[in-house]
Amino acid sequence: MDIRQGEIRTLTAKDVTLQGFVAQAYMNSVAPLYAPQKTDMDLTKMIVRAILTRGGKETKLFNLNMVELVTISHYYNARFNMLDSGSSIGITTAGRGIFPYRFGLGTMNLKGADKIELEVELKEGFFTANVEETSSYLRIEPFKAIGVEYSTPEITAYGLEPNIEQSRLSLGNGISKILFYAKGSVAVPIDGDQALASIALRCDKINRSEKFVDLVNRRFDEFNVDVNANSRGENIMIHSGQMLNNVELDLDYLPAKITVSKYKVLVVRELTNAAQLAVAEATTNEHAYENAVAMGVQLTGAQVADYSKNNAIKAANLTA
Repeated sequence: MDIRQGEIRTLTAKDVTLQGFVAQAYMNSVAPLYAPQKTDMDLTKMIVRAILTRGGKETKLFNLNMVELVTISHYYNARFNMLDSGSSIGITTAGRGIFPYRFGLGTMNLKGADKIELEVELKEGFFTANVEETSSYLRIEPFKAIGVEYSTPEITAYGLEPNIEQSRLSLGNGISKILFYAKGSVAVPIDGDQALASIALRCDKINRSEKFVDLVNRRFDEFNVDVNANSRGENIMIHSGQMLNNVELDLDYLPAKITVSKYKVLVVRELTNAAQLAVAEATTNEHAYENAVAMGVQLTGAQVADYSKNNAIKAANLTA
């Protein structure tokens, strides 16, 4: 799907296993000798909405701008640097630039009537004046992959009002990521100039309280190079990894530092059910058998029976 500035278009993905979407920017410059840069796009003006339809029900997976999506999808890897820090990424020549972006969902197995509708809006001002907007565009495609779907990730954004002093969030179950998001922040502020003062996270597996400086220090342990840790600025991954249940999150702020539209709390919730888990486990077992056969291992009678059993489990739950 190709989309130009000022347009809203929808891409439908079905009958595919995917791990997200790829957005490839093709930019032609106004001046023939100018090589477009990533700074010639304002990714906050790219709004991406995704709805999963499965079993006759709709689930809103996310409704965020591209910066928010890239930040929570790629906080721990080099793709984060495609935003506002690091060197330019892509293919640039005089008059033209090509830049790839990828934002993830985790593995999604779309079968039968399952579908994801990805609505993309490129608002006016997405391209700078250096770019010839009528001939420049984004190409959006599913990122196809092989994998097993154990859950359906849903991203919820909690906006912060100006001058707010604290947030008390009851996030519930299946929480895999919690990000304090700071738009455009790529440098650690001087202690006292930051917006987030402290957090307290309580759930079935964790009970901890940390001040902002503690969060920054913990981040140094998560990156092998200090400059990468510091380039996240005020963006703080409060939790990432194992799923948490009964999650309560308290955040205290320095009210004077909370400005309009800059800060949010982004939360990834993993939605699942018994049928989805049964299909995932059966598929994983089948892959193990198929890998063994491909390597020349002869399955025993019991293993062949198990393979048939797993096929039956998948068939029963995929049509449930």
